Amino acid sequence: SMIEYKKAKALAADADPETRRRLAERGDVQPEILYFLAEDAEPEIRATIAANSATPRQADLVLAEDTDVGVRERLAHKIGRLAPNLSHEERAHIRELTLEVIGILAADGTAASPDLSGFKLVNAALKTGDGTLYFAGTGPDDRPAIGRGVRR
Repeated sequence: SMIEYKKAKALAADADPETRRRLAERGDVQPEILYFLAEDAEPEIRATIAANSATPRQADLVLAEDTDVGVRERLAHKIGRLAPNLSHEERAHIRELTLEVIGILAADGTAASPDLSGFKLVNAALKTGDGTLYFAGTGPDDRPAIGRGVRR
């Protein structure tokens, strides 16, 4: 069951960053609270939200353009883990949003490899209408990696 909304709202606005960070890592928090925390002033809190698989994809989209590279890396790691299930994702809008997140991260070079040759393991390859391929997996150093390329 979810944490009580009023309580979560109070914790999200708490002056102590540690209190907000602990809230940010929970899986039983309302999506709108997680979205609110995605815009926290503290990068550590935004990174925690980026790593949380309960975070709504709309918030991930905001985090994909975060100024802090650590936040974007944590997000890339999570999206790389979630990517294999994308083809089974019934909700088309979740698939689309996830693709958009991968696209933004790949374009800005976060955890990105320019082509598939640098990849040990590709969890997902998603082709868009224009023939661009987005992929998520594990890079040569066993770190999560995402990339964008065109399949020749």
